[in-house]
Amino acid sequence: MSKLVIWGHWVVGLIFASVAAECVWEIVGALIIRGARFGPRWPDAAFLIAVSGVVFGLCSWGILKWRPWGHALAIGVSAFEAFVGSWAALVGDTGSLFPITAALVLIWLLLPPVRAAYWQRVQSPLSEL
Repeated sequence: MSKLVIWGHWVVGLIFASVAAECVWEIVGALIIRGARFGPRWPDAAFLIAVSGVVFGLCSWGILKWRPWGHALAIGVSAFEAFVGSWAALVGDTGSLFPITAALVLIWLLLPPVRAAYWQRVQSPLSEL
């Protein structure tokens, strides 16, 4: 495996883990201030943030453990993030760092050596990490 694949899986896994940690931090922060940030719709917002945290945590786990389902889930999440981030940047709701990061992660996930590294483990079960 190339250094791009090996180091990239650590970077991408940590990016997903940091977003999952941010979701947990957001819920804890909202609990501390008693829902003042979200208002009366706090339970709905907290549920969506919790689901996002679980999805990003699963992506991180799957990427770091070289699981094909983690690779596929990360592609879907990154594509969604790139689309939403680009749309938000176009309307001026966010800066350009969010969609650029999502696009770079998506590009890394779609590189042929990266795809081969994740999916070759499905074909050869003796090479478990």
